[in-house]
Parts: sequence; structure tokens; C-alpha cells
Amino acid sequence: MPTQAKEAIRTLFTRAMLENGVLVGASHNVCYAHDDADVAAVFAAYDVTLDRLAQELEQPGLDERIDTPLIQPVFQVR
Repeated sequence: MPTQAKEAIRTLFTRAMLENGVLVGASHNVCYAHDDADVAAVFAAYDVTLDRLAQELEQPGLDERIDTPLIQPVFQVR
């Protein structure tokens, strides 16, 4: 399996989750207000997103196939 840049993986994951109706940030939080339908929607989004990610990771050049700027860390080591 080819090595992919972590920024490309994160960008693809975040975009795919958004495309499937789930907003994700740097963490995955569950709220007590989520009902069974909300949880099912999140699980469905993960299924679609992780399948797509697995397919994309099998081919080299993920960062070149993403048509938006890659998510970059805000803070960097000096």
C-alpha cells in the first residue's frame, strides 16, 4: 500500500464526512441530545467515508487528486 500524506488523509476524511451530513473537527463528540436516528446517520456516514478512504489509500497520489487545499496544522514544532 502506498504511503499517503497525513494532511491529505485528514482532508479527504473531513470532506467525505461533511458530504455525508456529519460535521467533524479535531475530535469525535457524542451529545446526550442525539437520538437513535442521529447516531444511525453518523454510523452511516462513517461507513461510506471509511470505505471511500480505504479505496483512495490503495492508489498513490491522494494529495494530487484532492481538488481543494489540504488541511494544515495550525501549530508547528520550531
